[in-house]
Amino acid sequence: MAGTARKRKRKGRAGLLDRRPRAWPVQEARAQLSRLLDEAAAGRPQRISRHGETVAVLVSAADFEQQKAPKGNLLDFFRNSPLAKYRETHDLEFERNRNSRLRRIDFER
Repeated sequence: MAGTARKRKRKGRAGLLDRRPRAWPVQEARAQLSRLLDEAAAGRPQRISRHGETVAVLVSAADFEQQKAPKGNLLDFFRNSPLAKYRETHDLEFERNRNSRLRRIDFER
């Protein structure tokens, strides 16, 4: 069969697009709420749209708690920064310039 080319299914972008949660119109979401809850609980977020625009995303309680959880405080952020790690291995000092032209603020007025 010389000269005939086989057609191959193309993988790639279409597969990535399929992973995006479906957008449910509000009326359909109301009618299918139990199904949406099951899907979200299984780790598949469900988009709800009004007039073609996504207005809400239904996610599992575990996913919500993970997103809501604090990521750390400012002190931890600075302690874990690349500059802090660099400073541990290199001779790097920071000094405040007390001769800078700072404006004095009178809080007693």
